[in-house]
Amino acid sequence: MLFTGAPGTGKTTLAEAITKEHNAALLNWDWLMSGLRIYPDVWDVIWPDAELRRDVGYSLMNRLIEYRLRLGQSSVLDCVARPRAIDHWRGMCDEYGAGFIAIECSLADESEHRSRIEGHDRAIPGWDELQWEFVANSRKIYVPVDGPKLAIDAALPIEYNLAQVRSHLGHVLANSANI
Repeated sequence: MLFTGAPGTGKTTLAEAITKEHNAALLNWDWLMSGLRIYPDVWDVIWPDAELRRDVGYSLMNRLIEYRLRLGQSSVLDCVARPRAIDHWRGMCDEYGAGFIAIECSLADESEHRSRIEGHDRAIPGWDELQWEFVANSRKIYVPVDGPKLAIDAALPIEYNLAQVRSHLGHVLANSANI
């Protein structure tokens, strides 16, 4: 299950809740990358190149996803996912006979989005807190998920959105033996 969308649209909040309910592994791109940031020789090479940085993070996620798939276990992914990463993950799931569920979070109201970013503390060790300028740029370049997905509007109450995710997951599980 992938939770994606621009930064600050509630992906992590939803992913953490679903992960707890289903005892799955949560793979969060920012947390994985923060582990590399403590190695300046590595970080200095990947930081300046955004595409390389994304690919390194996706590669780390790929290995963990594949390992869990080999064990017949589920994963919950939490990141701003580019189409090439989503296509790769769908392909891996197909290869292992597992289902792939995409949940895309958005927040159309820019002022509400900004208010959620400012003052929010994710407290990821060794990782910068989100700054509005970064998020505003991410909103402009974000590429929506292509293909089947559940669209979540972060302007709606969290409990409503969690109910939407649970319902979607239940529907998908009821109609597939391989998720």
